[in-house]
Amino acid sequence: HTVRYPALCGPGPLFVFSARTSKSGASELYVGDPDGAAPRKLAEGLPRSACMPDGQWLVYANAKNEIWKTPIGGGEAVRLFENARIAIPSKDGKWMALIQLDPHGGPQKLAVKSMTGGAGAKLADLDAALIDYKWNPDGTGLTVIQQGDLAHNLWNVPLDGAPATQITHFTSDDLIGLAWNSDGRLAFARGHRTTDAVVIQRK
Repeated sequence: HTVRYPALCGPGPLFVFSARTSKSGASELYVGDPDGAAPRKLAEGLPRSACMPDGQWLVYANAKNEIWKTPIGGGEAVRLFENARIAIPSKDGKWMALIQLDPHGGPQKLAVKSMTGGAGAKLADLDAALIDYKWNPDGTGLTVIQQGDLAHNLWNVPLDGAPATQITHFTSDDLIGLAWNSDGRLAFARGHRTTDAVVIQRK
């Protein structure tokens, strides 16, 4: 198994992670004790998942691009959204940020859906590829990594539809991921990826 995206969930806390089996290549979501003992399979889905603020539910996307939540303690899963992936709940649990897919093949968009049945938030359109995103500490918007022509940079996207504002102005290298800590400091990984082109000749 290849373990990915580990996280602590709930007041316990419990250790949540995804694992890809070597046989099928499918991703499975597991929960266990913080020391990694007694892992228990929760669901099958795409490798990235997120805990709801109450620590009772795990949110994930399946291979059909549906967003589901499943009880961490065990029980029946609930489908939340269709044509979407990479769902991240807000701290108060009232909103869900996700990538909205166009079933007709149009461009995918960052969206924020209501978890209480109301209208979603209005976000400014982003004109560059989206790498990652997290909720701002105050819940008023999202911090996103966008792929530019020369480098990746961080942007702030407000929930009120105001234009996105650029946070960093790097001119080289990639941003791999980001996270806000409890005291409002932002951490991100930055580096350079190297790829090689290989020509294989058949004799």
